[in-house]
Amino acid sequence: FILQDKALRMKESQAEDKVKAEEKVKAEDAALEKEEEEAREQEGQLRPSLRQARKPCPLAARIKKLMQADEDVGKIAQATPTLLARAMELFLKKLVEGTCNVAQSRQAKTVSTSHLKHFVSMDKSTDFLKEKVASAPDLGDAPEAKPKRKRSSGTDKAAGAEGGEGQEG
Repeated sequence: FILQDKALRMKESQAEDKVKAEEKVKAEDAALEKEEEEAREQEGQLRPSLRQARKPCPLAARIKKLMQADEDVGKIAQATPTLLARAMELFLKKLVEGTCNVAQSRQAKTVSTSHLKHFVSMDKSTDFLKEKVASAPDLGDAPEAKPKRKRSSGTDKAAGAEGGEGQEG
């Protein structure tokens, strides 16, 4: 009888401990969600909570296929394609923003390969691209001039009218 009583008390204490642990986890979760909400309000933007799953990276599958196609590459960790895709995204963002800044500083309406070449030559982290952009034209020293439209002469209109003579209407 004493053993049964001890076993019953142990089960009760274990159940109480389990309930306390669950309550503690719930309280921690509520506190975490409250902190996240306050952080979002302070930042003025809505961030997905830490518990929500992230969107799958669209380039990760492509990168994984490219890596698997190489015979020298063995096993690929699950995070590797996603990390490579993110690194590529950040690099392209830097490249595009830098090129756009060059174009804006020269008051250009259109971003051209010469703007890209100028940015690559100015930024040390893009030195490896110099060979690839070598064939692009260099930027001039003066700001880019606005191209002027050519007026169409009256002879062009007359030629267009003559071309329509053979049609019956």
